[in-house]
Amino acid sequence: MSRKCGKRAVVIESRTGAARTAAYALLLVAFFLVNGCGRVFHPEFESRSPDGRYSIAIMRNRPAQTLGYWYRVELRGKGVRRTLLRGNGPGTIGLVEVNWSADGNIVRLFFCDGSTPVAAGFDFQLVRTLGPGEVLPVVTPQIARRYGRPQSLAVIPWACSAEGNNAYASRLRRKP
Repeated sequence: MSRKCGKRAVVIESRTGAARTAAYALLLVAFFLVNGCGRVFHPEFESRSPDGRYSIAIMRNRPAQTLGYWYRVELRGKGVRRTLLRGNGPGTIGLVEVNWSADGNIVRLFFCDGSTPVAAGFDFQLVRTLGPGEVLPVVTPQIARRYGRPQSLAVIPWACSAEGNNAYASRLRRKP
């Protein structure tokens, strides 16, 4: 074989190596997309703290009212960006209620993932997550007042019922 042929063989080998690298890159991208690393999330709901320093948002990987989705709850602010919750739901996100402390350092979030109640919160000053036991005692009376319901434990199942979700949707339509 001449030197010229030898050089062609090297060129063919390097092209084959480049093709192999490209194939591996495509497989890696496909793997991340299938496993959720490449999901694009759209805002479904957002609320800002009274002082404007922080916000909490429910993000979905599909546009609003699309069945079967992944969601995540994001906290944002000066020097803060973290995911508070993540999950997937078969239905849609229903009634959403947020409670901010007067100084904006604590946020409590309640929402319906289909008919399932979800409650969590965050204390920005102490940098700690709040569980449902710290969120529901504050948010439940707020939901009862807002929707004219009796203040009892039955407010939460009502909130995630068709009636509660319809009341929430009606309220959203009335907002300017």
